[in-house]
Amino acid sequence: MWCNSSDIDDRYDVQPIRDHIRHLAPYYHLLRTALYSPSFALPQELDKAIPLTPAGANAARAVHESEPSLTPSEIHVLLLRYFAHQDLLVDVEHVDTVAVRRALADLIRDRALQLPWAYGRLLYDRFFDLFPANTDHLEPADSDALLADTPIGVCQAGHLVTGPFGLLESRSARCLPPTRHLPLWHCSDSGCTALHTVTLNRHQSPYENAFEFLVRHFRDTQGQRSEWGPLLDRLAGTPGYYDDPSMEDLPFLLGDALSKTELRTLLTLGLKHPELEVRSLLPGDERYRTLFSHPNDVLPERLDVAQMLQVLLLLSDHQLVELLDIAILSTAIKIPPTEVRTTANTLPGNFWECSCECSSLGFRSRQHSHRSDLSRLRYLIVGVYGAAASEEDLEWVLRNEGGEFLERQLETYLSRVEPRDAVQGLLFRSRAILNSTLQLLSCEHLKAPSCNGDESLLLDRLLWKLGIDLPRFPPLLSRFWELLETLKRQSDSLGGQQLGIDDIETLRSSAANLFVSLESVLDATLSFAAWVLLSDHFGSTAFRYSIEAGRQVVAEKLSHRLETPSGPVVYDRDGKHTLFPLSEGFGILKDVCEEILKDDKTTFLRKEDALPHWSVRAGLDFSFPHTVLVLDIERTQCDSLLSLLGEATAGLRRGKVAEIRNRCEHNRRDFPSPSEFLDMVLHLERTIMSSESAGLTPILYYDDAITMDQYGRTSVSLTGYQGRRVHVTLAASWAAVQGVPSLAGGVLLLPGVTIGNSNEPLRFTLEEESEYRRLWSEYPRRRTRTAGGNVADEDSGAGRREMLDLGESSCDGLSSDRGESPS
Repeated sequence: MWCNSSDIDDRYDVQPIRDHIRHLAPYYHLLRTALYSPSFALPQELDKAIPLTPAGANAARAVHESEPSLTPSEIHVLLLRYFAHQDLLVDVEHVDTVAVRRALADLIRDRALQLPWAYGRLLYDRFFDLFPANTDHLEPADSDALLADTPIGVCQAGHLVTGPFGLLESRSARCLPPTRHLPLWHCSDSGCTALHTVTLNRHQSPYENAFEFLVRHFRDTQGQRSEWGPLLDRLAGTPGYYDDPSMEDLPFLLGDALSKTELRTLLTLGLKHPELEVRSLLPGDERYRTLFSHPNDVLPERLDVAQMLQVLLLLSDHQLVELLDIAILSTAIKIPPTEVRTTANTLPGNFWECSCECSSLGFRSRQHSHRSDLSRLRYLIVGVYGAAASEEDLEWVLRNEGGEFLERQLETYLSRVEPRDAVQGLLFRSRAILNSTLQLLSCEHLKAPSCNGDESLLLDRLLWKLGIDLPRFPPLLSRFWELLETLKRQSDSLGGQQLGIDDIETLRSSAANLFVSLESVLDATLSFAAWVLLSDHFGSTAFRYSIEAGRQVVAEKLSHRLETPSGPVVYDRDGKHTLFPLSEGFGILKDVCEEILKDDKTTFLRKEDALPHWSVRAGLDFSFPHTVLVLDIERTQCDSLLSLLGEATAGLRRGKVAEIRNRCEHNRRDFPSPSEFLDMVLHLERTIMSSESAGLTPILYYDDAITMDQYGRTSVSLTGYQGRRVHVTLAASWAAVQGVPSLAGGVLLLPGVTIGNSNEPLRFTLEEESEYRRLWSEYPRRRTRTAGGNVADEDSGAGRREMLDLGESSCDGLSSDRGESPS
């Protein structure tokens, strides 16, 4: 008789049999979703390890009649793979799980049971290189070619972790089964951000034929399958669908966001951590004795990525988070201040649709639905005062807040107080309350502060873990203005008097520091300005900026444009320049842009096959028809930018910056006077301020207020460093359609340059140099569109075998709907 999931729960609510189902559910998930190689064969007498129920015995006889070539072991494993229709097919109380585990581990190591590697971009790049046409499926031979010489997939069902070491047992249960549905390609439509999925078809074999027969047999004789999926999901997966936070994505964060070197660092820390006892989790097989005999600082060097990932997943989620935090906060894994690392792929997720992220502040699991950023903070405060203090204490703290009940008083407090002040005011009131806070956030490894600096950093880390984003500004500009103000103050105080040796050394030291900082600021400004104006952002850069990319544009486009007595000015790709070429570079960039504006603009028109498909629709104006941005900027805005570039070089010349820099060297008799320093500082202030205001100096802005009316008209307020504010009214046409990043999080804004005919400012995302950015460079990869249209359409769906719907649950591998680079 057909049963829904509640009926099945009630039917098997007896604890012993439920525990037996829990122990077998991981094997069911692995067998159900894996690929089977043509050489797939099972050891004899495995049938004795998998006894059947009466329903299973009847099904076994039917299978044998349909496929007499199958051995009893193959039939019994087949029924374990199907597990249940209306009734259980396997006698779960008497299965020899040790024998089953040993057999499956051997099959995994020998690749007879194939588990596709699902992390990073290995298969994504192989698919791009091996298959000229995109498709939604691969036939078995092509699937074999795709998976050839790739790592054994590291997957997990319940506590069982697959990988190069076979089947090992983890301290945490997870639902990460293998999948045949892999996110492998981006289509040639430059306006599409979806990451498309490919199904790897299984080999036709007597074993597969028997499974298809079994599906049809049960449907013909018993009808629809009962709802076994939810129960098997819960028993083989991560407990607590409604738990907040969820760490289901944690394995993908390790596999997608950490390089091989960083995984090695993480594992080395784990092996050396005395409380984790990682070695106790390693397999004791004789075949690995030599490998695992290496000391802790050598063993990770002997392991590949798949081996390291399998070993790391043997730890609990809590232990992995602690390791990540330790590695990141100690800078053993270096993450730039503005970088947030995420997963490239995502599981179906729990109720809160959490995803795992890490930054220089450590690890966090962030909610994407059903949430307010302050909801976690509210629940945390209530939990902390319930554990470490009392409701009376909280009532006393909130006694002056409006509201009759404590909950309302807390809501009122959180609605008017900045989150940082709320955390500091309520959760740092005593050591006991702070320790309880760290415990409830599962981050006891973050130590209580011993000084004000430590307290500020711990506050940032706790806010990050709560899902509250804080502006993170690179220190380049603030450091420059501090040094400039110091030199200005010293020069002003020494004006009109004879300089002594100590005075000269004071000025020389301050000026030397300022010039070093100025070179960095000018390098950043020239690199960004050249990259912005001379690049193809829709077709090439994806509106993502790095100073390395900017320096490359400067070297390619501005070199050999200015002759000097010592030869032409040549710009270095590593940004190693003195003040003179940097100062002159802005004028050179202006000349290059003016030449492009005077040339035949059709030379830079985007080819028709590189336009987004939607660009032919009425009402949607494409804002980037050219392959250099300077041609797509409204002319008055463009003239303003070019004038600013020319004035930058002129201002640095008038301030005699390069000359004064040279005169500050030791043993110069013509050391600059205080008045000369003051005049130079004045010109520097004007030049850098103008560049900052126009956005040609890269400045991050963070959204801090969003308003929307009943018609969906939205305004966003953003704040940069030093409190500079910009207000943006979003256009009715989507900027996202143009490929431009959203205003959420940190963006580089050009306030005076709008996107096409809208009023929205042009903006870019910032990428700093890191292992993570190198992992995901030149992503996504797109093929050239064919004359007949999108290459993705050439083979889509042709000849695919029908996929069997067993009415299964969502715990079926990857769901790849993010579509964009994790960077």
